Amino acid sequence: MIDFRYHMVSLAAVLIALSMGVVLGAGPLNDDIGNTLTNEVTRLRQDKDDLRRQLTQEQRTGEAQESFGEEVLPQLVSGVLDGTSVAVVRLPESDDTEVAELRETLELSGASVEPTVSVAASWVAGGEDAQASRERAASEALSALGRSDAEGAGLDEALGAVLGGRGEDGMPAPTDSQRTDAFERLSDAGLVSGDAPTSAADVVLVVAGPVAGDPQDSPADADPAATASATRWVELAAALDARSAGAVLTSGPVTYGSGDASPVTVARADGGLSEGLSTVDTPESAVGRADVVLGLDEQTRGDAGHYGLADDASAAIPEAP
Repeated sequence: MIDFRYHMVSLAAVLIALSMGVVLGAGPLNDDIGNTLTNEVTRLRQDKDDLRRQLTQEQRTGEAQESFGEEVLPQLVSGVLDGTSVAVVRLPESDDTEVAELRETLELSGASVEPTVSVAASWVAGGEDAQASRERAASEALSALGRSDAEGAGLDEALGAVLGGRGEDGMPAPTDSQRTDAFERLSDAGLVSGDAPTSAADVVLVVAGPVAGDPQDSPADADPAATASATRWVELAAALDARSAGAVLTSGPVTYGSGDASPVTVARADGGLSEGLSTVDTPESAVGRADVVLGLDEQTRGDAGHYGLADDASAAIPEAP
């Protein structure tokens, strides 16, 4: 009997609780809950409309700023690089439009722009066969440049000697015919393409792009393999900087969460790797192209910096001399 009474009381309590819930839900609580939900939906709609208006305004502002930049760019860079010869080196990930616009901007600055040299992806390809082929090409190119100790030297040094006008310590700069011969050795090996340089450049512009990688567990991280390739491109840019009056490395932005690696980001993160090298992170914009010209001019004076709009940039534009 005790157990039966206990179950009866429990069942009654459950029924009473359900009844009270139905009554309250259909009464005063229903009004409160309904009002709360209605107010929340209204607020969320307002927030969405506000964000849409902000986005539209920011897009208009960005378009206006870019339009203004395009208008003032010719006046800003005019004459900045008068009498300066510039070698343009494009890496496999670079964008065709960006390369063309950068060359046009260099010409507006008064620079003497050498034919573009395109570096092949095989420059950083993995595998023993690829490495052995690069070592042979580097040895042959450096021998053509008059290097007696060419055995074991690297490709970066070879291309730096071909394009730059600065000889090594205790050694004269290569002659124009030696440069042409060495470039043809690299071209025959499938490592570079384009017209052979006829003379040494004062400064070098290296146009890169994001190195493709796989998404990582953390969306902010880059694929280690992509980072390794980006690091090799920074090493090449540093070698070009060492064999000339200076170099600027530029690369467009990386898509967040893609796992891609930016050579510019790698260069800025490792000061020892890129000491003396300047970087620009917005080559797709008028401001970025102005940064490239002003950065190259700064390099001719022995200074360097990291410019653009990214968080790791030291300034938006170089300081006026």
